Amino acid sequence: MIATLAIAAIFPLKACSDDAPPDVGDPPEQLVVPSLDGIDLDNLYVEAVQRAITNDMRVPWQGHTTTVGQITPGCPDVYTGAPTDMIDGIDDDAKGLSWYDHCTAGDLQFFGFQYWEAQAHATGDPTSLEGRSIEGERMLLGDGTVSQGQDALFEFKGTASDALNRQDAPDYTRWTYTSLVDGTVTGQAAFAGNDIHPSGYRTDTYLLYTGGDVDSLEARGNIYYFGADDMIDGKFDSIALDIEFHGPTGITPDICPTEPLGWIGVRDSDAFWYDVVFEPRHDDDATDSDYPDDPYTSCDGCGNLYVRGVPQNVLVCPDLSFLWDGALTPPDADEFAYSIRDQLEDP
Repeated sequence: MIATLAIAAIFPLKACSDDAPPDVGDPPEQLVVPSLDGIDLDNLYVEAVQRAITNDMRVPWQGHTTTVGQITPGCPDVYTGAPTDMIDGIDDDAKGLSWYDHCTAGDLQFFGFQYWEAQAHATGDPTSLEGRSIEGERMLLGDGTVSQGQDALFEFKGTASDALNRQDAPDYTRWTYTSLVDGTVTGQAAFAGNDIHPSGYRTDTYLLYTGGDVDSLEARGNIYYFGADDMIDGKFDSIALDIEFHGPTGITPDICPTEPLGWIGVRDSDAFWYDVVFEPRHDDDATDSDYPDDPYTSCDGCGNLYVRGVPQNVLVCPDLSFLWDGALTPPDADEFAYSIRDQLEDP
């Protein structure tokens, strides 16, 4: 009893009748929605889509083939298949090629590894009634850097792949192109001829588009740009999107021809997301969505704007018709018939 009284004296028991709420301090400061003044919202999302569709396998593949063309005997070591069984994602019986080393040749330094596969197959005659069919596939898996002096000539860490399927016959063409890039891409070899993002980016982007008899685009994923000069309008450093859009060729009456399904977002340097939400891509989106966007906008080429998830009562109407004027162009079939022998032979 003495011990119990002593504890009660040190820590008085709270009366059961005391219903006062606990003191949790001041509420958190509410973030202010940034001003939209001076932002051309329509063109902002046009540029976001323009950038997203250029973010395909061709970018890391260009950096890869350019630097493979500068391999010298012994630097780096070149292997058939995987260079080591310690690399995840490459089967023991892989048929591709790889380089794996940490070496210097002249002013070039190779560090890490790159593994790649490429193949193309064509059958038929494009002038015949049956036509010609072309299939091509490429993949790149790596964690390597090729430097020139103090500059990164090419860096790729991640996985990338693409595929082309094309049919050509008299008065008929149809093609499908898919690309997935999940990784980090930097270096002037990858972005030669490209003035949009020379500093590089981190991305996880999937693209699927078709042309010929049916025009369509699916794009989803995200892109983060490393360089301040690469920001959209000098303010937005990231893009995220999940859209499906159909062009005028092959469209059906139940498809809206003026706006995509889904949403497009950009993030400013303060980490605020500006999202434009169009019609839902899937039936579940209307009930299981991050946005209480009900009713959705009609087929008018516009979407509702949200900033930090807060509706702004603003319609954004990006003109994405440029997609059907040659912006969605697949690689040439011969780009898939890549041979390291051609690269390493003396001119």
